[in-house]
Order: sequence, then C-alpha cells, then structure tokens
Amino acid sequence: MWNELWTELWQSHRGKLLGVIGGIICGILYLIVGFWDTMIFAFIVTVGYYIGSKVEKKEDIVPFQDIVNYLSQKWKMFR
Repeated sequence: MWNELWTELWQSHRGKLLGVIGGIICGILYLIVGFWDTMIFAFIVTVGYYIGSKVEKKEDIVPFQDIVNYLSQKWKMFR
C-alpha cells in the first residue's frame, strides 16, 4: 500500500516532493537550534514547495523577463 502511494506521488508530483524533502532537510538544521527557527523551517518548506512546483511545471522560478518589462514600463515616464 505505501509503496503504491510513494510510486504515485513520485510519478505525478516529483518536483513538489523533492522540494518539500529538500526544505525539510534544510529546515531540520534550523529546528535543532530553537523555537524561532521553527518559523524559518516553515518558510523553507514553503519555498521548497514553490520551487518544486515551478520545476514540475517547467516554468521559470523567477520570471526575470516579466520583471524587466514591468520596470521598463514604469521608468518610461521619467524619460
């Protein structure tokens, strides 16, 4: 039963799964130190999920072109 569940998760959500696992591994290092680091742990897991989701969808992690276009439009009024 567990083997089928992990196989299904790995096949359909590989990027998210790897992102969360990476976030958990990095976050455990912070959990050892104290309470406030638990907040950092939650943040790391969330970032890992976000990056894994973007990788899974084959999207850019940070849409640089959209940012450049946005800033270019904003700075045109100063020319």
